[in-house]
Amino acid sequence: MSGETFSLFMNDLNRFIMELVNSVIIQEKLSGISVVYELIDLDFDDATKTNVLANNLRQPLKLTLASGSDSAIIRLAAKTLGRLAQISGLMIAEYLQSEVKRALEWITSERSILAAVLIIKELAQNAPTIFYIHVFSFFDKVWFGLRDTRLQVREITGEALKASLQI
Repeated sequence: MSGETFSLFMNDLNRFIMELVNSVIIQEKLSGISVVYELIDLDFDDATKTNVLANNLRQPLKLTLASGSDSAIIRLAAKTLGRLAQISGLMIAEYLQSEVKRALEWITSERSILAAVLIIKELAQNAPTIFYIHVFSFFDKVWFGLRDTRLQVREITGEALKASLQI
């Protein structure tokens, strides 16, 4: 496939993924995030790939943090963000920094705490260099998750704490 043909294909694919991740239908959101997750290993221009994939994750992460919506979406988006952080290194460091900051802001909100601690856990495990400067901020706020009434939130907060302590 020529470079131009591949570029056109990737533009079409990017539009399609954006439609999926911005859909109001949960299964379509999950499909879009799953496509992003699978494309992470694709071997093409790293700068382009990283930007495209990060852009496709930005909106679902923002919405799930704000609304605390479906836990399947939250889990997959956080897992995908962690995987993207793992392979892309410093290319998207600013984006990852903004996601950590947003998660730390939302950790005090009951409806979005699950998304916040999932993102923190994934970034602490997969991008420790980026997360390191936020460790003490997380330690200040970890009690919100450890005292949450939901077992799922407490368990994931414990996993996030473990990952943070290992840094």
